[in-house]
Amino acid sequence: MIKAAHISDSVFGSPAILKAFASLALSTLFFILMYAGGVTPVMSAVLAGLVLVCCLVAVYFPETAVRFLRTAPRSAGYTETDRQPESDTIADTESPRLSARELLPRDLKEAGMQPEWDDDTLIFRFQGGYFRAVNLDNEVIRIVYPRIYSVNAASQDLLCRLLNRINSDYALVRLIATAVPEKDDIEVYAFADIYYTDAVSNRMMLLATMLSIFFDAQRSLVLSASLNSAIDSEGANPECETAYRGFSLN
Repeated sequence: MIKAAHISDSVFGSPAILKAFASLALSTLFFILMYAGGVTPVMSAVLAGLVLVCCLVAVYFPETAVRFLRTAPRSAGYTETDRQPESDTIADTESPRLSARELLPRDLKEAGMQPEWDDDTLIFRFQGGYFRAVNLDNEVIRIVYPRIYSVNAASQDLLCRLLNRINSDYALVRLIATAVPEKDDIEVYAFADIYYTDAVSNRMMLLATMLSIFFDAQRSLVLSASLNSAIDSEGANPECETAYRGFSLN
């Protein structure tokens, strides 16, 4: 109703009628002048008609063009209220992606575990193993299996070779050694970085597979160390890929 009233006021209201009568009067005057000047009635009528058409176009074309420009953005996907693209409105209504901080505790409880929070670290146990999950506000999180093995610092060269060999066999998890000067020991940690959001449909299978690989890598290290502890004839290896450094859980 509002649009109909607007069109009625602009086309059929007083200003529009006055413009139409003025155009008609101008074309009639032109007809009289042409006829008085000796032009045939038919030619005078044709020329007067052209003048009338030109006057109407000059009067109504600007208004029609302005109205078209005002309504044109709607065909480009704009809403009538705020002139914002409809695609933006649709994007705003999409559900936000859940983070691992929300998903991982729920998944662990569903699997029968009892995860606990230690500040920003999630602690849980699986088949006797003690694990820590960090970086839970990111899409890629880190699962740490702390202190899976410990040896005396004098065996660091042998341990380094074993870790390099095991890391080449297991792509998902990594083993790293860190020195404990107060004990004159070297402790081994295992960790894995995985993508963990609600976009991953098989999260539980991925998590179970990764935890199983942690145990496989640990057993491989223990077995290799026990078999090679008395056979360390290779000497120091300056090109050893595993660096001995402080390992951060973050």
